[in-house]
Amino acid sequence: MIFIDSFSGAAGDLPVRTRGPMDVLAVLEKNPRLSVFDMSATPWLCRCIDTLLKQKLIVKADEPYPWHRWTLTVSGKAALPSNAVAEPREASASGNLLYDTRENI
Repeated sequence: MIFIDSFSGAAGDLPVRTRGPMDVLAVLEKNPRLSVFDMSATPWLCRCIDTLLKQKLIVKADEPYPWHRWTLTVSGKAALPSNAVAEPREASASGNLLYDTRENI
């Protein structure tokens, strides 16, 4: 089996139906890294990150190129939807877990 590492963080791989700021927040709690590629190639993700920053739910942490790292603030942890579940979907070649977010029904 061959794995190609796209240098993509889990939030960048969210399905279309789960691409809101709170979905991104739930994924960042488990996998706080986003690549430079994620931030430049996915405008929806940049908008979500901007929203989370403006609401002071996340802060940027130091991370070497080509990654960005985001840390949830106390407010960010409190804002996590109680019904949001971030479950591992698969691992990339770099060992980054990819997550699906789903609502418990």
